[in-house]
Amino acid sequence: CAMLVRDKELKTRFQLSVMGLSSIEYWVSTYLQNIALLCVPCGVCYILMIAFGVEPVSGPGAGPYGILMVEFMLAITLYVYLFSHLFTKHERVFQILPSVLQMSAMLCQMTVLILLLVNPGGDLPGTLHKLFSWLLPQYGICGALVYMQYQMVEDRMGKEKERLEVGMDAAGHSEVHQNGST
Repeated sequence: CAMLVRDKELKTRFQLSVMGLSSIEYWVSTYLQNIALLCVPCGVCYILMIAFGVEPVSGPGAGPYGILMVEFMLAITLYVYLFSHLFTKHERVFQILPSVLQMSAMLCQMTVLILLLVNPGGDLPGTLHKLFSWLLPQYGICGALVYMQYQMVEDRMGKEKERLEVGMDAAGHSEVHQNGST
């Protein structure tokens, strides 16, 4: 984003257009360059999560989470390009945009987490999670991971509860059988 604002500030796009570069070529090349730059940290994070066994990324959620990271790279780049039109100085981008993106993602993530803790069986946390995932690319990576972990824990607790209930029923039947035979 700062590079786009700097290009606007220095009128680089105009100079490139005078030299024959079309607007579409400029935007596509800039977009691909930024995607390539994002591939390195996202790829390293993904590999580290799998290597250290971070659940659910290391298990059956590895594929969907990988797709989510690719979608994140594509969407956050476009999202930041949209914000680039709000700035006239590239220094301001470095001062303002990272904080705005991080704080908005954390605020949304905390909202979903609090709602999950207050009303675990409700539909509102899931609905807000989907809404935030679609509207805010910066929410997608951390928010999705936390929500996936919560769902995984909830599923495990449900299976454990079912297992304990089945065990109690079996014990109850055996007690009734023993009481009936004596």
